[in-house]
Amino acid sequence: MPSSAGSPRPMSQRAVPFEARKDVSARRVRYDDQWYWVLKDPLRNELFRLRADQYAIHQSLDGRRSLEEIRAALVREFHHVSVTLAQVQEQVLDLFRKGLVRSTRSGQAAPIARRQREGRRRRLVAVLRSPLFVRLPGWDPQRFLDRSLPWIRGLFHPTALGAGALAAAAMWCFVLVRFDQFRQRLPDLGEIASSGSLWVMWAAIAGAKVLHELGHAFACRRYGGECHEIGLALMIFSPSMYCDVSDAGRLASRSARMAIGAAGMYVELVLSAAAFFLWWNTRDGLLHQLCWTVFFVTNVSVIAFNLNPLLRLDGYYILSDWIGVPNLRQKADRMLGIFLSRTALGISMPDDPMLPQSRRWLFVGYAAACAAFRMQLVLVISVVLYKALQPYGLQAVGLSLGLVAVATSVGHGVRAAVRLWREQRHSSRRSWRPRIALGLLGAGALAALVVPFPIVVTAPLVVEPVDAQQAYVTTPGRLTKVRVRAGQRVKKGDVLVELGNRDLAEQFRELQTSYEVQRVAVTVHQAMGDAAQVNVAGHARDALYEEVVDRRDRLERLTVRAPCDGVVIAPPPAAAGRSAGLTGTPLDSSNTGAYLPVGTHVATVAPGCAYQAVLLADQFSRADLAPGRKVRIKLEHAPERVFYGAIETQSSPSVQFAHSSDAFSSEKRAASRPLAASKAPGLSQMTVRLLDLETPVVAGLRGEARAVVLQSSLAWWLWRQARLTFSFL
Repeated sequence: MPSSAGSPRPMSQRAVPFEARKDVSARRVRYDDQWYWVLKDPLRNELFRLRADQYAIHQSLDGRRSLEEIRAALVREFHHVSVTLAQVQEQVLDLFRKGLVRSTRSGQAAPIARRQREGRRRRLVAVLRSPLFVRLPGWDPQRFLDRSLPWIRGLFHPTALGAGALAAAAMWCFVLVRFDQFRQRLPDLGEIASSGSLWVMWAAIAGAKVLHELGHAFACRRYGGECHEIGLALMIFSPSMYCDVSDAGRLASRSARMAIGAAGMYVELVLSAAAFFLWWNTRDGLLHQLCWTVFFVTNVSVIAFNLNPLLRLDGYYILSDWIGVPNLRQKADRMLGIFLSRTALGISMPDDPMLPQSRRWLFVGYAAACAAFRMQLVLVISVVLYKALQPYGLQAVGLSLGLVAVATSVGHGVRAAVRLWREQRHSSRRSWRPRIALGLLGAGALAALVVPFPIVVTAPLVVEPVDAQQAYVTTPGRLTKVRVRAGQRVKKGDVLVELGNRDLAEQFRELQTSYEVQRVAVTVHQAMGDAAQVNVAGHARDALYEEVVDRRDRLERLTVRAPCDGVVIAPPPAAAGRSAGLTGTPLDSSNTGAYLPVGTHVATVAPGCAYQAVLLADQFSRADLAPGRKVRIKLEHAPERVFYGAIETQSSPSVQFAHSSDAFSSEKRAASRPLAASKAPGLSQMTVRLLDLETPVVAGLRGEARAVVLQSSLAWWLWRQARLTFSFL
């Protein structure tokens, strides 16, 4: 029975209060043997990929048509599409959520503000999930690219590209052919990581990344795309850059999209080749060091990061274009979520037609590999930061960053699972699966925390001769004469070096004169029979005598003598002291005239030719490094070799150490600083007998001892790190 004239029309016959945005541009692109429409939002600089039927719905939204009219037009244009009114309505709402259409109704300020708040919250969560990569606001380089492109267009000629690729190939061929010479000329790892080279490395990273991102930007512009954002970023606290070339997704040519993704790596490889040949043909100096740093940084960046498809960098986008699956990570994560929902939660998720339909197990495995690699990368970077910042007392920064990143990622997954379970629990027919999955997860977490597993305990060490004794400066002065040389055999009391101190000598002469005057005064008062003046003058004479004796002793200590019989061993240059004008060690005659403060390590006298390692262990590692424990040792001068040793003796905690202070990190330097008379609570000194020495060692070599113990659990290790990091625990 027809409705009366005054009755309202059904919802499906009313005008849909949405209309397509006129400023959104569209381009037809082929993906995975199918044609799609790629829409670009110029306000947010984002791309959206729509099927042909979805794009038809978008174009039909004009604020006047109803859902039935839109559906009828869709059926007429796409005969193979079977769509219901509910599906059309869902597509319209999805376009609105993506911001591709706007509402014609009034009062849209509140929903827009809500979406903006939600966007800010998502960006904040993204920063917390990846605190080691922070983007800063950028700028629009489009005008700069348009003006500069004519000047560099020749670099995109096949001849120029081939020449660059040939240079990179020649570099690696040269390295392979002369690998032995290349390995000998490599700088020491300690030199690379030294504070003096840090600014050079930062400059190399910044310069390489600027050229890398400009390579992406110019390539995108060369092939017809646009680039509207380029800016600074902090990658692991190092300066870097980012460039938004998402407009490449609108290009119809797959090879062009892949070329844009590879442009940055190509630039770095060419830069690496140029830097390598300059480094090979230059002498030591700033240019030599800078060229090596550029070569090292660019190759690590390309091989370890940019080529890795598990990170959202160049390799990921090249893989995405190669297999023809845009937004590969999002789709793989979605498929992993569907897989876990079905297997762990027992929830049957509806199939998404926008997801790949074949070989889904590959995408599920890819998503799981990406998640595992990201977690591993965060943990590795956190450990590296923990070790690097530990000498400065900032190790809590690295530990906190790792904990925040892991907690945020795990929390995000847990919230998604809980939200999905709440939405779908009534439709679930397998309620036993979530309980089993939760029980297995809890059992696995408990086992990981309490079950003992092999864990590596490390401790810093320094190589010293057995029963060796050190000679230190006890009275400051300037080096006047070196009496011995390294390797010379001496007897106890032999002079090693002589120092001079003019101020101290002048004080001694003045005090000696004053003492003689006061002694004469005592004699005069005695001859005059003035007992009171004799008493006063006698006290003054005795006080001056004590000062004269003290100055004489200090002058005698300006001559540093051998503490025992043995062979003289020069101290490491870093352990000699930070003296004005001192280069190398105090045993170098070229250092004559250098000022040596109190505590300067002059030499070590070794009675024999046997060597041992002395290490420091904290209170948590002391029980694991008991006498008899075998340890593996790596020394800084030979990082590729492994030495073996066995712990022989162990001192009690809070012991005072007398060997070189520069062999250990900052909190242990206070304990090992010579003549400081300080205690280090909880630290123990251990001696290690070196076994099977195939390579000769010398005194002063620094390194690290490692021992594998079996009685430790993850919970113990976390508690140990927390106790070492936070003072209130």
